[in-house]
Amino acid sequence: MMYIYAHDDVNHFFTSIYGIFGVGLLFVVYYIFKNLDRPYSGFPIISLDNRNKLWSILLDASDFNLHAEEVLEKGKKVTNGGCYQVKTPSGYKIVVPSRFAHEIRNHPDLNLGQHIRVDLMADYAGFDGVREGLRRDGLMVDVVRMDLTQSLGRITDDLADEASYAVHHWLGNSDEWRTHTIKDVLLDIVARVSTRAFAGRDLARDEPWIEIAKQYTVNSMQGSKELLDRSPILRPIAQWSMPTLKKLRRQVREARILMKSVVEKQLAERRAAVGSSEKFAKAGTAFVWMAERAKQRAPPDFAAGQLMLSVGAIHTTTENVTHCILQLCDNPSIAQALRKEMVQVLRESGWNKACFHKMKLLDSFMKEVQRYHPMSLSTMHRKAEAQVTLSDGTTLPKGSRIMILNDILRDPTIFSEPDKFDAYRFYNMRKLPCEENKHQFTTTAEDALSFGHGRHACPGRFFASNEIKIILCLLLLQYEFRFEPGYSRPGDLIFAGSISANPTIKVQVRARKPEIDPMNPTDGGT
Repeated sequence: MMYIYAHDDVNHFFTSIYGIFGVGLLFVVYYIFKNLDRPYSGFPIISLDNRNKLWSILLDASDFNLHAEEVLEKGKKVTNGGCYQVKTPSGYKIVVPSRFAHEIRNHPDLNLGQHIRVDLMADYAGFDGVREGLRRDGLMVDVVRMDLTQSLGRITDDLADEASYAVHHWLGNSDEWRTHTIKDVLLDIVARVSTRAFAGRDLARDEPWIEIAKQYTVNSMQGSKELLDRSPILRPIAQWSMPTLKKLRRQVREARILMKSVVEKQLAERRAAVGSSEKFAKAGTAFVWMAERAKQRAPPDFAAGQLMLSVGAIHTTTENVTHCILQLCDNPSIAQALRKEMVQVLRESGWNKACFHKMKLLDSFMKEVQRYHPMSLSTMHRKAEAQVTLSDGTTLPKGSRIMILNDILRDPTIFSEPDKFDAYRFYNMRKLPCEENKHQFTTTAEDALSFGHGRHACPGRFFASNEIKIILCLLLLQYEFRFEPGYSRPGDLIFAGSISANPTIKVQVRARKPEIDPMNPTDGGT
């Protein structure tokens, strides 16, 4: 009898175990199917010859990671210039031809923020800066679009001062050729100049913060790529053991500690200044702007906001300046013409907001660099918050994520000899009747999509333009650049459609005698 009872107990035990296992398996299967990324009905799926399909499903990787150019080109041919979809690291996206860019630019149901939230993994720990930038109330967008842009005239001298400090800190005064990993140098310069604009001189010279600002930007980009390379099923667990994300979380903690006293000091100075100094009351830093604009909104996260500004400004501006310097190494003949314009304008106007509008050749050069070396194969990324119908009858489903193909930059019907670099291209285009105010670096249009277009166009592009011009002026007037003898420019790196200059590129730099004192240009000679 005892044996029978024992046998029944064993059977009951194993039945319970099987039951628990079965229920658990059902939950796992449900979770897997719930998180599987499904393609959109009615749009051709473009890939390359079924390459590694099983592995792609398991790791959420795809042909788009390493072969984006081929995938997008194949899509154009297969659909004869129509819409199609590709599987990106963050899921399926509908690729929309650039001819629809102007049509959708202000569409109320196409949201940029909700698209970025997925691509940059904003809901994971450590991406606090990205999340603050995606607030529904648009706090940080308003800070950049309104406060930062309106302050450009007041902060020009400060930016030039910080750029001068950073340039000499890294490049010195040697008239002998010295080799630098140029992207690292420019990353530091951009981080310091950007911080000077956002948070003032003290923080711009604070080495721990500059290191956080630089590395948080790099780690955010790298961390999102690494997360996207994991299956969505594994991401919630994998994030806690991934080294890059550990660094990211640590940097957020360090930023909060460092920012606390800085924020308290600046807000106290602001309160004391209001009413006693109109000039100071109108000035400020991002901390002050955030506090002012949040009065009728949710409280700001000051540290996350500052990290957001770093991510938004440092990464893109560093890429732009790096490509400009590399292009000068490729086309050294343009350097002297740029210097001549810089000297003439600065000698007449000094450092002020108006001087940048007079540097038309420099503006053209920057825009041509951006055309020739875009940062992405696609642009105007959006999420459809409702069903959207295009003018040709194509219906974008609610919840779909889309991107505009950025192929217009090499379109021969738009640009003559599009595969040729021409520093004077936009300079000459602005000479045409009624074209004076078009074709500027900051212009967005259906044929100028580098900053996006419409209501979601980059709000910081005016600041970025001034910052790049200041840095290039100080670099070109005081230094010469070339590739190491025997070396040429390596190709850009492309991952999942994003394009960046190779971070290992070496450039030789030597000091030259400037025609004017860059920090006192109206005084005459040096």
